Amino acid sequence: MIPKHKTYFAFDVKNFNELTPISFTIPETSPMNLTINSRDIEVTPTMQMHVENGMEKIRKHFDHVIDATVFFMIDNATEKALRHTAELTIHLKGKELYAEAHDEDLYHAIDAVVNKLERQVAKHKEKTQDHHHEKLPDQEF
Repeated sequence: MIPKHKTYFAFDVKNFNELTPISFTIPETSPMNLTINSRDIEVTPTMQMHVENGMEKIRKHFDHVIDATVFFMIDNATEKALRHTAELTIHLKGKELYAEAHDEDLYHAIDAVVNKLERQVAKHKEKTQDHHHEKLPDQEF
């Protein structure tokens, strides 16, 4: 049986006047919507796969992610170490988590932002879990 695919669109913003849509597919087994936007950089399939792999790491901790939005940009920062920026926002039921990271290499920035959100998701999951289980009354034999 051939797996079904959904098509999503990402936009590569080279100029504020020009939007170039980039489409890619994600297997339908993943109910999460993923949107990738960029400014002054072209979103490649490799970048898209790197983000998807990172999102899988986050979903291992908490699989109730509704959608995720990624934004890449290159700043004209004087420090090359802070030139590439990756921002990631994920929407959970009743909560929105956001993180950003700057690095010399965009892939390192993606890894850093995924790690930051992984910690936030783990903390959120810990808070939402019921730690006050009802104790059973002592039974006498």
